[in-house]
Amino acid sequence: MTVVDPNIAIVTSDLERVAETHGDITAAVYERFFDVSPESEALLGHTDQAMQGRMLQQTLELLLSDEHLGPDGYLDWELDNHLIGYRVTRAMYLHYLKAICEVVVPGAKPHAAEAWHARTRKIVDRIDAFEARRAGAGAAEA
Repeated sequence: MTVVDPNIAIVTSDLERVAETHGDITAAVYERFFDVSPESEALLGHTDQAMQGRMLQQTLELLLSDEHLGPDGYLDWELDNHLIGYRVTRAMYLHYLKAICEVVVPGAKPHAAEAWHARTRKIVDRIDAFEARRAGAGAAEA
């Protein structure tokens, strides 16, 4: 029997609330993200709003399901592309997740911040595990 993280329902509810009150949050998320992470803006300066929307959608999918967070799952595939191919850093991911939370969580119910923290922590834990595995593989090759 699969256990569903109860925080997913809270995050889903917050996203529905924001969609109803503010519509598409892509521009707000990226504005905040680039404010706190100018190096990310330099890296992503060539992307248009459609690409940013797609990246946000994929991130929200990760927040709303554990399906892609396992070893060799979708997130690992994306990390391989981003960390290696585009030189994205762990800090950039942290800033991005923080920007999403800063756009969505204000106005949420008091316990929502804890749910968002728990969901983003799962992604950060997967990033850390991926980097540790990659570092271990690199050490083994040396």
